Amino acid sequence: MNKNLLILMMLSLAMFACRTEGKKMSLSGEWLSAEKGQMLYLAGNKWIDSVEVRNGKFEFNLDGKEPDEYVLSRINKGEREILLVYLDNCRTYLKLGEAEQVGNVAWIKCEIEGNPVGAVTWDAVFSAMKDLWGETTARKFREVSMRGDLASAFILWKYASVCVEFMTYDELTGYMNKLSEEVKQSPVGKRMYADLGEVLPMAKGAIAPDFTLNTFDGKPVSLSEYVKGKKVVLIDFWASWCAPCRAKNPEVLALYDKFHEKGFDVLGVSLDNDKDAWMKAIQEDKLPWTHVSELKGWDGNMRVLYNFNGIPNLVLVDGSRRILATSFELHRGLKGVVESLFK
Repeated sequence: MNKNLLILMMLSLAMFACRTEGKKMSLSGEWLSAEKGQMLYLAGNKWIDSVEVRNGKFEFNLDGKEPDEYVLSRINKGEREILLVYLDNCRTYLKLGEAEQVGNVAWIKCEIEGNPVGAVTWDAVFSAMKDLWGETTARKFREVSMRGDLASAFILWKYASVCVEFMTYDELTGYMNKLSEEVKQSPVGKRMYADLGEVLPMAKGAIAPDFTLNTFDGKPVSLSEYVKGKKVVLIDFWASWCAPCRAKNPEVLALYDKFHEKGFDVLGVSLDNDKDAWMKAIQEDKLPWTHVSELKGWDGNMRVLYNFNGIPNLVLVDGSRRILATSFELHRGLKGVVESLFK
């Protein structure tokens, strides 16, 4: 065999071996302060493994496992401490430190080597827990989502319902389309598409689902017809029995009085099942806008159509049903959002 050809073949095999080795998923690390006999536990979907920390070192057997979110836990000084581990097809080395209490959970402080996906994902997740979904959360989630790798899929899957509250429809679909086919077809990628698919229809910039419901005197009202010719319409999902909803009504009424002649309107969608109680609440709170209901309480279709699990749920749309603001943003500052649209 030609010597140069042989060298070329050997180099090709070496490069292939490196690529293959780079795809092997492993998890090891150190917990230098661990006492003799202390254990670490790793849990995944219907699977759990444990290892003993020996001389401050540990390594898990990941044969047959795929990149995903795993939970590493330990009992330290009588307390359960945990860490979310985001594994990719690469070596992951953890340097475990002491724990930090956030809320009711003791989270293990950790340095992550060899796995940039895991490092940036955990940094964003842990920051969100401490930030309580504030500006830091929004910034970090955007930074990770625009990467286009498995870290993006982790965030967009795990926090789909959070991301949709401060990212637009076009922004989210752009991040999803940026992912490689390998990531899209991964277990995490498939879950991401399923979960985001449920909430994307309610993202800012999407067209709000149309519906037709009856007023208390039986007149059908469709959202698409109701919004025509109006600049801003607040869809207010509420109920007579909902104390926070009733407490919100004066604020909505004040906005209605101030901006109605400039193109602002409200459509009240009640989750009542008692017609008399619904009508009484409208009269007591002096709500002059149109009100509709299925009169099926929590078993109606609107909760599923608009993907919410609590009320009051507020959605702001324009005259073409395009969503201008989501409930998360409106609960934080309904007055400011509406006023900004009429400046």
